[in-house]
Amino acid sequence: MKHRLLFAILTLVALTSAFAAEDSQPVLNPDETAASVADDASRVVEQNKPLRFLLGAGLTFGGDTLVTATYTDGSSKNITAGGFMMIYGGLDYRLDDAISLQGTLGYHFDTITASNGDVTFSRIPLELLAYYHLNDAFRLGGGVRIVNSPELKGNGIAGNVNGTFDNTVGLVIEGEYMMHRTFGIKLRHVSEHYQPSGSPVSVDGSHFGVLANLYF
Repeated sequence: MKHRLLFAILTLVALTSAFAAEDSQPVLNPDETAASVADDASRVVEQNKPLRFLLGAGLTFGGDTLVTATYTDGSSKNITAGGFMMIYGGLDYRLDDAISLQGTLGYHFDTITASNGDVTFSRIPLELLAYYHLNDAFRLGGGVRIVNSPELKGNGIAGNVNGTFDNTVGLVIEGEYMMHRTFGIKLRHVSEHYQPSGSPVSVDGSHFGVLANLYF
């Protein structure tokens, strides 16, 4: 009888310990679990989508002065061969974890406007770039910039300000910080020169730029 009582007590203690251990197991948070699954799925989709479209825009600074316009209030403004705004679109292709390629076609211009006239220096750059990814957030790259149809054109009172330049090829060095997998900020330097048509004197169009890219 005593042995049976002792066995019953030990069995009861063992069952109680087992239930207590089961109750002490952590409980999954449905919201956090769903978020984790969604993040994992997003990463898988991103890895399986190496080709993305992009749109970008930014400001550029530098280059020789092409035109200086003086306003009636005495103030003035310059058009430079490296300024001032660029908009573009293209494709970004991720080869592997370390290397990606990018190609874009854009419109780069600097302009002076007034009520009685305007002057614009415009060009159409095609850029072919390659990047090395330091980590998920930073990448460094560079490549060639093929500038098409560079032209200086005036209207109104500035109608006599006109000039054409030969197409040219420049070099790009830049870094990009990905604030999100769909949004990046670029800092860059471009080295390029323009040759005015019929003139032996070249114009320095080298410049620095700050650009923003939207990937989708």
